[in-house]
Amino acid sequence: MELKYTPPAQIAPCPFLEVREFELRPPDADDWEEENPTFPNALPVCTSGQPCRYATYCCPQPWHTWDTQTICCGFIVAYAGGDTIELRLTVEPEVGVWWPHVAPLQIQPEATRDEQLALISAILITPALREEFPKNVKKWSYAGAVAYLGRQLIGAHTPQHIWHWPEARVGRGGVAFWYVGRNSPAAPDEIISIGEFIQHVLPEPPPEAEQLALF
Repeated sequence: MELKYTPPAQIAPCPFLEVREFELRPPDADDWEEENPTFPNALPVCTSGQPCRYATYCCPQPWHTWDTQTICCGFIVAYAGGDTIELRLTVEPEVGVWWPHVAPLQIQPEATRDEQLALISAILITPALREEFPKNVKKWSYAGAVAYLGRQLIGAHTPQHIWHWPEARVGRGGVAFWYVGRNSPAAPDEIISIGEFIQHVLPEPPPEAEQLALF
């Protein structure tokens, strides 16, 4: 059975992305000659050779005959039709794991610490908590709102096994922060106090007199 790549119609992926065929099945997998495979036997390979925040490594299992590949985490390989003689493949955007405002349509520089913290905060501090925060500042002062939000965050964590994202967990000892590529269960790269984390992403607003002076 031949695999043929068809570019997606709705979006133009990074020019360095190539769909390449790899044997991904375990040794006891169904015979392709009898029925179509349940998933594409191909990977979205990154060919740029340059650092990119969407690039990660795909490692083979012991029974595979191919070497570790650099792949793009911004897209997945999907079926685009075909029959028992030829299967057409395409790529679909994995929008749920895209970095905010930075699409994998070209090589993207590796994320800075501030960008990683911004992504973590967007996950941990939900829209409801963000909306509530300025109201609590008016009720209890900025310090009181930070303390309340800190208690709300204990136990929160980012998704695991998204290899091109940072990872964080909030405990009573602070926010454990793993940089991209340094995920748990390794020791965290930083432990930031909850108050410092909140102040970094939700800084204290200026006094009302200063805000009025801006108009």
